[in-house]
Parts: sequence; C-alpha cells; structure tokens
Amino acid sequence: MPKNVHSLIQELKDGLADLQSHFEHLGSVFGGGERASAGGRKSVAGPKRSRRRARRRSSAAPAAKPVKAARKKPNLSPAVRAQRKLQGQYMAKFKTLPKAKQAQVRKVRAEKGYPAALKMM
Repeated sequence: MPKNVHSLIQELKDGLADLQSHFEHLGSVFGGGERASAGGRKSVAGPKRSRRRARRRSSAAPAAKPVKAARKKPNLSPAVRAQRKLQGQYMAKFKTLPKAKQAQVRKVRAEKGYPAALKMM
C-alpha cells in the first residue's frame, strides 16, 4: 500500500535537515569565510556566474593578448631541402605498406638510401 504523500515529504525534509547539519559541521571543521545568503542558508562563495559577469562589466575594453613571436624560417641549403622532400615522400608511402613489405623497404633504405627505397615501393 502506498505511503501518504505528506509522510514522504516529511521524511525527505528530515533527510535534508540531517544533510544540512553534516555539511555545517564540515564547514566549521574546515573553517572559511561563511556568509549568510537569502533564505538563511550559509555559503562559502557566490555563484560563479555572477563573478564572471562582474568581471566582464568592470573592464571597459578587453585586454589584448600578447602576440607570439613568429618562428624564424630555417635557412636550409638546397641539398638539405631536397633530402627532406625525399624523406617526406618516403614516409608518406611507407605508412601505407603492409608490415612485411615495410621490413623489406626499411632494409633497402638503410643500405642504399631514400631514392632506392622509393623505387622499390
């Protein structure tokens, strides 16, 4: 048989009162600047939303972010640039190969270099 609605509400209120007393005890243990807010409840800090809004309103103009210094382009010789291009082509094709073929290509690259390995692929 279902319980009376009023008795259920009273049980919930009692449970909430117990929780509130436990939390008040924790607040006194850990200390802190408690302040009374509306409804007689105690809170440590106000809602985050109001603090964010207050910050936004107080600043008339948004602060500019510091600009990161651009990375200096490395001075590479044409030979190094060509070598890196070959290496990039090798890496792009290498990752699509099956594992057995990768082992063979890796061996050729170690012995003869990138151009031979690219031809083998």
